[in-house]
Amino acid sequence: MTVQIRTVAPQVRLVTADLQAMRRFAPALSGRVSRRDIVLSPHLWSATGAMFAVYAVSCAVIAIGFGTFDDTRLLVLAGTLGTIAVVMLALRPPEPGSLATHAAIATTYLGSAGAVAAYAPHGSATVIAGLFTGPLLSLWIRDRRTIAVHLSLASAALLAAVVLGGGDQGTVFAAVCFIPGTWVLAGCCVIVLDAVEAQGAEYERLAMRDPLTGIGNPTAIAEVLGVELTRHRSSNQPLAVVEFQLDDFARINTAIGRSAGDGVLASVAAVLTDTAPSGSAVARIEGDRFVAVLPGTGPQGAETFLEELRQRLALIDTGDVPLAIRAGVATFPADGTRERTLRGIARDRVAKAPAEHREPGPHGAERGGLAIQIGEVRPIPRVTPAGMPSPEARENWAATRVDRRGIATDPVVWRVTALTFLMYAVLATVGVAIQPDLRTPWVLGFVATGYLTSAVILVARPPAVGTIANHVVAAATWVLPLAAMAACAPHASWAVGTAMFSGVLVVARLVDRRQIAAHVVAFTIGLYALILTGHTDIASTLACLTLVLSTWVIAICNVIVFEAAESQGHRMAELVLRDPLTGAGNERLLRERLIDELPRHRDMQMPLVLIDLQLSGFDALRTHEGRGAADEVLRDVAVLMGHAVDDHATISRIHGHRFRMLLPLTGPDDLDGAVRDLRIAIAGCSRRGRLILPRIGLAAFPEDGVTEEALIAIAGTRMSMDDPRGHDLIGTPDPDESLPIRQLLQPRPSAGASRDEQYAERRRSIG
Repeated sequence: MTVQIRTVAPQVRLVTADLQAMRRFAPALSGRVSRRDIVLSPHLWSATGAMFAVYAVSCAVIAIGFGTFDDTRLLVLAGTLGTIAVVMLALRPPEPGSLATHAAIATTYLGSAGAVAAYAPHGSATVIAGLFTGPLLSLWIRDRRTIAVHLSLASAALLAAVVLGGGDQGTVFAAVCFIPGTWVLAGCCVIVLDAVEAQGAEYERLAMRDPLTGIGNPTAIAEVLGVELTRHRSSNQPLAVVEFQLDDFARINTAIGRSAGDGVLASVAAVLTDTAPSGSAVARIEGDRFVAVLPGTGPQGAETFLEELRQRLALIDTGDVPLAIRAGVATFPADGTRERTLRGIARDRVAKAPAEHREPGPHGAERGGLAIQIGEVRPIPRVTPAGMPSPEARENWAATRVDRRGIATDPVVWRVTALTFLMYAVLATVGVAIQPDLRTPWVLGFVATGYLTSAVILVARPPAVGTIANHVVAAATWVLPLAAMAACAPHASWAVGTAMFSGVLVVARLVDRRQIAAHVVAFTIGLYALILTGHTDIASTLACLTLVLSTWVIAICNVIVFEAAESQGHRMAELVLRDPLTGAGNERLLRERLIDELPRHRDMQMPLVLIDLQLSGFDALRTHEGRGAADEVLRDVAVLMGHAVDDHATISRIHGHRFRMLLPLTGPDDLDGAVRDLRIAIAGCSRRGRLILPRIGLAAFPEDGVTEEALIAIAGTRMSMDDPRGHDLIGTPDPDESLPIRQLLQPRPSAGASRDEQYAERRRSIG
């Protein structure tokens, strides 16, 4: 992600904890997943070099132990591959797109073509070694035209090795089957990696951007500051951290309304962005607190920046309430050399700084709708409630999420799978027409099976992950190639190219690692069975052994990438649907659940309750006890609300200190004393005599409304009319005592049952 202030600030990465195996293989995949992170992983680079070493040792062993092939050519090939392996293991992975990257890619397919020539006339034994060309091309090169150029060169090199190297008919047929598959595999890898990178960019944008103002969030500023401090330590240049907060922003919210107050915050962010020097990074760290990291700026430059910022902020329209700020500055290296030290000093100076009261901004501007800049007037970006990503962000999240469950049922992917079977059936038909030796009942039966399989896939609907039909499809990707090789025995290497998609498709259609391993193990057993039963010649034996190694490596690499992408997608869902402070849902999650539940409850004639809840006295507590105590209260309230209802209720923090609960299969009479107990428990969240009392409004389906908007409106109206002090809260905990308030509420007995089981149980109880 980049934090842009007129120009692009340093690139940062969000590093989070993920799958242990994934971190061991490629630690960069634990955060944002991108081609660059994968390529620059030293583990992946070492694994590539190790593959060259394995092939070099294999060639040397075959040259020494077998007399079927030309020993001199094999030893030269072994020496060349070994040298490449040593060089790769000794060097660091090159930057993507560099000349070294293109040289490494060319080495992969030229080495494969050289192996075909070295093993002539039985070059079909090593054709499958070029299986890695497509995946490596899609990883190391982003431009599709450049990928096409390399694929063309790889195809030409393979054909030249077959023709000029004196390959037999089996080698020719294996190459003809292999080249189209290489193009298809490369295209599929490009599509998947493009989708993964798009998801990664959206994930990083959501993870590092404040949803209200569009500038950075605390995670982003921490990453940028860490990178900048490392750079400034080596260059011995100054750096300034400027933190400020709006003084008495609660008065502005009261005077002009919360929506217009959000507009003021967005305007402050726009002013801060335009005022910060080129290359700076800015963020909203919480509420009305902002921070700016100014590279190459000393104390005097920071004060100049602050003065200009104050002048521009004074032009923001805040009604009759003047906009004032408290600011603090910490500089590197004068005040400290560590991120935590600088942030702490800046925060302490903000707390000690006096507010500089300014006159209110111009009254002619539309309140909360314009950001007034020196010399210009421009609309501010449309804002959303705190914690809610913009509609564009939600659409991007839905469009870019990569998930194997979605891939398995995607109609385009399903048709491509059918066309893959059809492609090999057509190639087999051409081979049968050209080569009379292939016109056996077994080969003709395989050809007919290929056509039939592709036709069935095109007609049928794609099965979901976890179904028996899906396992049948996954098994077909390796059972049919085994049948093809058995049909061509003893010259099984002719059909080895039909198995190049086996590992990829098994991983793409299955999620559980044990199931993936079971399919690959079954395929491996089938290949070894062909060898051990004596149905293969020497070239076919070598081809099968190479195929086993390649399939396992491809499968493992695909598992790592898919799991990284899916883990990233789950984190995106949390960012889009969850409130980061309390862990509860946000407004989008509640509305989505409400839209899903209303038709179901309407069809089943079941009740449903929506609860709107707002904390009275919260602003006073935040003012006197601080934001930290206020945030702790919000988290406690979210926990209490979750404890008061069953596992399938939806709890969302809408904004600030306002929450909503959606209770499926529940009517007002079913709540019994839960609402009263909830009032008592929330009152127990009070701090030091600052009493917190909830305003609660209920709307029931279908009595109060049958649409989403009607229920939300009625619940909100009843909540605003509720007087929390009018309730007799006997047993309210003393705010100055620490009581186990969570013990006041008991979870519903239906916890653990599925939603469908709850529906059935409720219908039986209602009769």
